[in-house]
Amino acid sequence: MSSIGIFGGTFDPIHYGHLRTAFEMLQALAFDEVRFIPAGDPPHRGETIAAAADRYEMVRVAIVSPRCGGSPAGMKRTSSNASACSISKAVRRWP
Repeated sequence: MSSIGIFGGTFDPIHYGHLRTAFEMLQALAFDEVRFIPAGDPPHRGETIAAAADRYEMVRVAIVSPRCGGSPAGMKRTSSNASACSISKAVRRWP
C-alpha cells in the first residue's frame, strides 16, 4: 500500500514555498506521493484573488514531479469543516 501526503491550502497563487514543502514531505515523511488539494472558499480569509478552478489549474501546471498530483476534492467545499470533508473524501478515493 502506498502512503499519500495530503497538502491542502488556498494556493492563491501556488509558489516555490508550496512546492518546496511538498518536496520536504516526500523526503522527511517518506510519502510515496503528495496530493495538493486547493480550498474552494476558505473560511479563514476573504475573497481569493483567483477562482477555485483557476487555482486548481495553477497547481496542476506547477507540479512537475511524478510523485505529486492535484485533486479538485476541496474546490466545491465552502463550510467551516471543508478540510475534514476533503480528507474524508481523499481517504475513500486513495485508500
